[in-house]
Amino acid sequence: MHTADDLRRSLAEVRRGEYAVARRADTTGPRTTAAAPVRSRDGVVAALSVVAPTPKFDSAAYVPAVRATARAISRQLQSTGAAR
Repeated sequence: MHTADDLRRSLAEVRRGEYAVARRADTTGPRTTAAAPVRSRDGVVAALSVVAPTPKFDSAAYVPAVRATARAISRQLQSTGAAR
């Protein structure tokens, strides 16, 4: 991202898709992360993510699993009223 408009577009995509994927490299090599929001009755209270080496990152497997798990945690929080 290079501009504020790029950031706004990216955030809008994340809101629509209910997940984010990010890539970065550090001294241990390239890594990719998939994350999804965890919600209580009051809104987003956390995020669930998975990080893997980029060459082994399978978006088709990780993204649906992260989203489904975040939704399951959210349902539990909302049904119990936890995380207020």
